[in-house]
Amino acid sequence: SVIIPTRNRAGFLKRTIDSLLDDPFPQKEILVCDAASSDGTLELLESYGDRIQWLSEPDSGEYDARNKGLSLCTGDIIRFYSDDIVSIPGAFEEASARFLKDPELDLLFGHGELYYSSYNVAPTKMQMTTFQDFSVSLRNMIRQKTSIPPSETVFFRRRVIDNIGPFRQDISNADNEFWVRALHSGCRAAVSETTFIRAE
Repeated sequence: SVIIPTRNRAGFLKRTIDSLLDDPFPQKEILVCDAASSDGTLELLESYGDRIQWLSEPDSGEYDARNKGLSLCTGDIIRFYSDDIVSIPGAFEEASARFLKDPELDLLFGHGELYYSSYNVAPTKMQMTTFQDFSVSLRNMIRQKTSIPPSETVFFRRRVIDNIGPFRQDISNADNEFWVRALHSGCRAAVSETTFIRAE
């Protein structure tokens, strides 16, 4: 299940949804949680028919939208997506294979490609940090001595939510708090060598 919070970003959102639909991995559930957009997002979502699921209603921010998505999605493996990133083919297949191979694995982080783009200039690939399993250890998540992979790269099992509950909505960096809470509870994390997303 892929959960995408959004609000008034129809142009970016279309590119994101199209990249997910173009990925050949067949067992995907795409769920868009729209915060009552007024820019044509609703018409965009309707245009996809039954290829995606969505809801459009006011919310209290990204983490509220994520939690709504968690209550509605049905997949055993879940990931969160920003509405302005592009899925790289092979990410779902790689994650599925890793989870099937290692039943004890709870969270799989990946790499991302970051591109800088400006008006009339071709996107330029920026230098990216190389992540290791230490990057997603509880110690590093708390102290952050080395960089942490982007949250949009993470695939995680539904049992993580069953174990620790949803995202907090009363703090600004609820992503990191969520991963820390998961690791502190005994969840096991690893980093894939595969690049999962592209961001411009």
